[in-house]
Amino acid sequence: MSIAYTTWQNHLKMAEEALSTGNLDMAHVALQLALQVVEEIEHNADLKAYTLIMQGRCSWSRGDLESARVVYQKAAEVAASPEQAATACHDLARLYHQLGDFQSCEQYFNYAIYARSCQFGDNSEPVEALRKDLASLTAQTQTQNKAQPASSASALLTRWQQALENAELEHRQGNLESFDRFAALALELGKLCGKDTPEYCNTLHQLASLLSCQGRIREAERNLLEAYGIKMGKLGAGHASLAETTLELSVLYFNNSLLEKAEPWAKRTVQILESISPFDSKELACALNNLAVLYHSREDYGKAEPLYQRALVMKQNLFGPGDIETINLMRGYADLLQRTGRLEEAEQMERMASGVLSGAYAVQPEISESREEYIPI
Repeated sequence: MSIAYTTWQNHLKMAEEALSTGNLDMAHVALQLALQVVEEIEHNADLKAYTLIMQGRCSWSRGDLESARVVYQKAAEVAASPEQAATACHDLARLYHQLGDFQSCEQYFNYAIYARSCQFGDNSEPVEALRKDLASLTAQTQTQNKAQPASSASALLTRWQQALENAELEHRQGNLESFDRFAALALELGKLCGKDTPEYCNTLHQLASLLSCQGRIREAERNLLEAYGIKMGKLGAGHASLAETTLELSVLYFNNSLLEKAEPWAKRTVQILESISPFDSKELACALNNLAVLYHSREDYGKAEPLYQRALVMKQNLFGPGDIETINLMRGYADLLQRTGRLEEAEQMERMASGVLSGAYAVQPEISESREEYIPI
């Protein structure tokens, strides 16, 4: 076994672990490294095709459908075995269906069916499964609005991205009527990508953030609850992407002093992040800190303290005592200690935050003095 092959396996394992926990940026980087190394391996066609398929799935999950399309096509072209060729063509067919290019969808389904037939036989179970999948998507296509104009994947995504950018620009300039017009357009274009796609959910999230800044809490809430419902149905209750939505809901309610409504969503964020990874993570540490701040704000110090303690240990292990988020967490915990009459412990925690005891860093005057800061993940 060559060093290049071992290195490729390590990068691929890292990517698979990152994908399983929803860390799409880390997965993307690991797959890029794997693609570089795979070029050094002899007889690498199927290894390269497999890596490209993984990269396509990562790009799809990130909402970059055009990149996913290009990568899947490369995988189909370089694949040496029917197995990898069929997998690449099947993924590409489903992607084209999502993009509304039904002719290309059927074309690549037929490629996948042919490859599986070469591998298992024309009447085999894998081939029949592909035929059933194609029939199902064809039936869905026939029920869609036939008046909808066909558009290329790139054109649709460009229009969608431009509508979101225009909505954000009009929001910054205070042109609320124009904002509403572009927001509605972005939602409609997101629906053209499919209501269960990352594009549509991203639209709901981004518009919810802008609506919240405008004080339109009910509209922002409605968007986030819709995104939550879509992700629950599409991805399941334990998917990392769901935690992004539960977090945004908890932040929305917290920032508008709706602490009772914020609590279950903040707790759900912690539960999801705990379930998807056995290791400490920045996301989980921040979610624990958020929940601690929420209970702190309600003066429920008994519930807040163990969360502060757990988050503090986690952040110190991950980032060290000199990290700004760790410092702010220490100061929040020091405030809790002071409010519960433990003045000596509170003073010690404040001194740790200022670096007097640890000596790890100088006092940083730019750090916020806020005692109750809700830290977004």
